[in-house]
Amino acid sequence: MMNQSVESRRCPYCLEQAFPGLAAGRRRFFHCSSCRLVFRDGLDAPEAAAEERRYYEDEYYRELAWDQLEGYRDGIYREALDRIEGQEGRRGRLLDVGCGCGLFLREALKRGWDAKGIDPSRESIEYLHATIGDAGIQGTLEDFDPGTRYDAVTMINVLDHLAEPWKDATRAASLLRDGGVLYVRVPNGPFHMALCRLLASCGLNGSTGRVVVFHNYVLSAAWLTRVLSDRGFSRIEIRNAGLSGFSGYRRHTGRTKVLHALRRAVWCGAKSAERLSAGRLLWGPSLEVTARKAGKTG
Repeated sequence: MMNQSVESRRCPYCLEQAFPGLAAGRRRFFHCSSCRLVFRDGLDAPEAAAEERRYYEDEYYRELAWDQLEGYRDGIYREALDRIEGQEGRRGRLLDVGCGCGLFLREALKRGWDAKGIDPSRESIEYLHATIGDAGIQGTLEDFDPGTRYDAVTMINVLDHLAEPWKDATRAASLLRDGGVLYVRVPNGPFHMALCRLLASCGLNGSTGRVVVFHNYVLSAAWLTRVLSDRGFSRIEIRNAGLSGFSGYRRHTGRTKVLHALRRAVWCGAKSAERLSAGRLLWGPSLEVTARKAGKTG
């Protein structure tokens, strides 16, 4: 007899039924076969949003700011600006969503951008104010009203952390001028799901948290394309993003170094596959997305 009690959840984006996809540690994820979104179980709990906001406001800086401050992300910041400047052709107003301690803003300001940032972390914004001035404010896009429009909006390693990332994509579109550029960097969901399964099959479940990246959502190129298209973005381009510095070296040794070396080898192979397939094969650990808000570009 067929089991009629298969566990499911309603997809928070398209509202179709989603079914268990994978488990990572204590977290379970559900997969929507309709829109291809993978999401963490429990996001709809009444206390979930308040707990998330409290964590990023009060705890994030003490736990994870070192990853920014020790320079591990400097390369991806330069890569992001190179990509935006290649698209935009000018250095105008830029908003960095989830600006953290302001290291990306510092690089943008050096290059001549009129750059501002927003982040929920109180201590991160205090650090930003102490080092580069008043370029950042504490808060989220939900309560942000700058009274201006931007030439570029960036969301670097942010979108998959949010409670409802599609709403933030809508808000980002409203903050861009017509023809403005949105830049997004996120972990490549299919890559990390495959790596999680590979590690589990090799008995390395305990290492998944060091090299596999899962937050509230596990995002794919297909889902990102759908969401941005639904919000009126055009010229959507998705690529394998460059690797960040190996911050795992600071906290772990031995096995983690081997895993990171493997990750780099896989990334080199992914870049080759991307080139040979004219961009169709995206097998790297992270994706970078550029898209233009519909409208004239002048």
